[in-house]
Amino acid sequence: MIYDALRTIAGAHAGTTALVGSGSAIRMYAIDMPEDGTYPCIVYQRISSTPRRHLTANSGLATDRFQFTCWASTAKAARELAEQIRQGLDNYVGSSTGTTITSIQHANGTDIGSDSADHEGIRYYGTRMDFMVTYQETIP
Repeated sequence: MIYDALRTIAGAHAGTTALVGSGSAIRMYAIDMPEDGTYPCIVYQRISSTPRRHLTANSGLATDRFQFTCWASTAKAARELAEQIRQGLDNYVGSSTGTTITSIQHANGTDIGSDSADHEGIRYYGTRMDFMVTYQETIP
């Protein structure tokens, strides 16, 4: 599954693991951060999916836009984490968790702030980055 592949690739980058842990303890969450999650962390999700087609059939390749949001207690720390994710993912070609990836390209990014503090009065800041991920998908 592409979610597992992206988590594994990003989690293999030393700069990322230095900031958010590694292995099963890595603070990288698909779609939503759990209530007991801690900062800094990464939340990632598929924004859109475009299957590639040959004349009348699916080619088996898909290009999905994935968004990675890096959260931290300061804007600078969020940007530093985002840079490590960019270094770990941008221009990746290879195979991970049984998924063949033909291209990962950084598409854009933006800084975001939290509108309010958490229950402890701490504000968190984020940096969002979109990546275009082309990979071999399973054709039903």
